[in-house]
Amino acid sequence: EIAHVTMKHSYERAKRDMRTQIGSTIGMAVLMGNIANQQITSQAELNQINNQINSINMMSQIFAEYGLNLPYNRSQEKDADKAGLLYMARSGFNPLASLTLWKKMKNEGNRPNLEFVSSHPSDKKRINGLSNQLSKTLSEYNAVERKPNCGYSK
Repeated sequence: EIAHVTMKHSYERAKRDMRTQIGSTIGMAVLMGNIANQQITSQAELNQINNQINSINMMSQIFAEYGLNLPYNRSQEKDADKAGLLYMARSGFNPLASLTLWKKMKNEGNRPNLEFVSSHPSDKKRINGLSNQLSKTLSEYNAVERKPNCGYSK
């Protein structure tokens, strides 16, 4: 979580959300301009136009969430995992513990495995990503002379 802060992920998310909202607002304004040029002669036509506006608005929100936000969030999680592993190692904590944690999380079994609808990578992808970073982080860990003692022992 510290890596999310130092990498300014909340700030990036706020900027991205604002751009998405501006884009959606512009799109709706263009749509409303086109509708304003139409002559509406009945309540049925008005209802039909209202339904079209609602459908387009809903589709744009779905696209923004599943096409833009969630993939970006997973990318940020991957970056934060890498940075967090380095922070761990440089602070004298054994980075192998991160693999132990994610293997336990994966084995819990109560977590959905539908990455497409998740803001986080799957446990399997996280484990693979962390494993790929271990050689670098273990050398960083081994270079640290003073190892913290947090009072935890098996």
